[in-house]
Amino acid sequence: TKCVPANSNEEFRKTFDLSWRHMEKLGYIDLLSFHGASTDVTFKKIFQDEDALTGGNYEVALELQTEGKIKWIGFSTHGTPKSIRRMIATDKFDYVNLH
Repeated sequence: TKCVPANSNEEFRKTFDLSWRHMEKLGYIDLLSFHGASTDVTFKKIFQDEDALTGGNYEVALELQTEGKIKWIGFSTHGTPKSIRRMIATDKFDYVNLH
Protein backbone atom coordinates (compact mmCIF):
# COMPACT_ATOMS: atom_id res chain seq x y z
CA THR A 1 0.00 0.00 0.00
CA LYS A 2 1.11 3.56 -0.44
CA CYS A 3 0.86 6.44 2.00
CA VAL A 4 1.77 10.04 1.29
CA PRO A 5 4.28 11.40 3.82
CA ALA A 6 2.31 13.38 6.39
CA ASN A 7 2.98 16.45 8.52
CA SER A 8 2.69 14.40 11.70
CA ASN A 9 3.22 10.77 12.65
CA GLU A 10 -0.37 10.64 13.91
CA GLU A 11 -1.68 11.71 10.52
CA PHE A 12 0.55 9.17 8.75
CA ARG A 13 -0.67 6.40 11.07
CA LYS A 14 -4.31 7.35 10.37
CA THR A 15 -3.67 7.10 6.63
CA PHE A 16 -2.10 3.69 7.05
CA ASP A 17 -4.89 2.50 9.36
CA LEU A 18 -7.46 3.32 6.68
CA SER A 19 -5.63 1.07 4.20
CA TRP A 20 -5.12 -1.56 6.88
CA ARG A 21 -8.86 -1.82 7.56
CA HIS A 22 -9.36 -2.82 3.92
CA MET A 23 -6.57 -5.42 3.96
CA GLU A 24 -6.42 -6.60 7.57
CA LYS A 25 -7.86 -10.02 6.74
CA LEU A 26 -4.71 -10.74 4.73
CA GLY A 27 -2.70 -10.62 7.96
CA TYR A 28 0.03 -8.37 6.64
CA ILE A 29 0.92 -6.04 3.77
CA ASP A 30 4.00 -6.89 1.72
CA LEU A 31 5.00 -3.37 0.66
CA LEU A 32 4.52 -0.03 2.40
CA SER A 33 5.51 2.79 0.11
CA PHE A 34 6.12 6.42 1.00
CA HIS A 35 4.25 7.73 -2.04
CA GLY A 36 5.65 10.72 -3.90
CA ALA A 37 8.89 10.95 -1.95
CA SER A 38 10.36 13.44 -4.40
CA THR A 39 11.25 16.68 -2.59
CA ASP A 40 13.13 18.07 0.39
CA VAL A 41 9.75 18.64 2.06
CA THR A 42 8.75 14.98 1.82
CA PHE A 43 12.23 13.90 2.94
CA LYS A 44 11.78 16.02 6.07
CA LYS A 45 8.39 14.41 6.76
CA ILE A 46 9.90 10.94 6.47
CA PHE A 47 13.00 11.79 8.54
CA GLN A 48 12.47 14.70 10.94
CA ASP A 49 16.13 14.64 11.91
CA GLU A 50 17.79 14.75 8.51
CA ASP A 51 21.27 14.11 9.92
CA ALA A 52 20.44 11.15 12.17
CA LEU A 53 17.71 9.87 9.79
CA THR A 54 15.34 9.41 12.70
CA GLY A 55 11.94 10.63 13.72
CA GLY A 56 9.26 11.39 11.22
CA ASN A 57 6.99 8.99 9.41
CA TYR A 58 9.78 6.44 9.00
CA GLU A 59 9.50 5.71 12.73
CA VAL A 60 5.83 4.81 12.24
CA ALA A 61 6.78 2.48 9.38
CA LEU A 62 9.29 0.74 11.66
CA GLU A 63 6.58 0.34 14.31
CA LEU A 64 4.25 -1.19 11.73
CA GLN A 65 7.01 -3.57 10.69
CA THR A 66 7.61 -4.59 14.32
CA GLU A 67 3.86 -5.15 14.72
CA GLY A 68 3.98 -7.52 11.74
CA LYS A 69 1.58 -5.42 9.68
CA ILE A 70 4.10 -4.72 6.90
CA LYS A 71 7.07 -6.64 5.53
CA TRP A 72 9.04 -4.15 3.45
CA ILE A 73 9.47 -0.35 3.51
CA GLY A 74 10.09 1.58 0.32
CA PHE A 75 9.22 4.71 -1.58
CA SER A 76 7.77 5.78 -4.89
CA THR A 77 8.94 8.87 -6.69
CA HIS A 78 8.69 11.07 -9.75
CA GLY A 79 11.71 12.96 -8.42
CA THR A 80 14.94 14.14 -9.91
CA PRO A 81 17.96 11.84 -9.96
CA LYS A 82 19.41 13.95 -7.11
CA SER A 83 16.37 13.45 -4.84
CA ILE A 84 16.19 9.75 -5.69
CA ARG A 85 19.86 9.25 -4.85
CA ARG A 86 19.36 11.11 -1.57
CA MET A 87 16.60 8.70 -0.54
CA ILE A 88 18.60 5.64 -1.63
CA ALA A 89 21.72 6.90 0.17
CA THR A 90 19.90 6.66 3.52
CA ASP A 91 20.07 2.87 3.18
CA LYS A 92 16.71 2.74 5.00
CA PHE A 93 14.56 1.36 2.19
CA ASP A 94 14.01 -2.14 0.87
CA TYR A 95 12.78 -1.04 -2.55
CA VAL A 96 12.17 1.93 -4.86
CA ASN A 97 9.26 2.34 -7.26
CA LEU A 98 10.37 4.77 -9.98
CA HIS A 99 7.73 6.42 -12.14
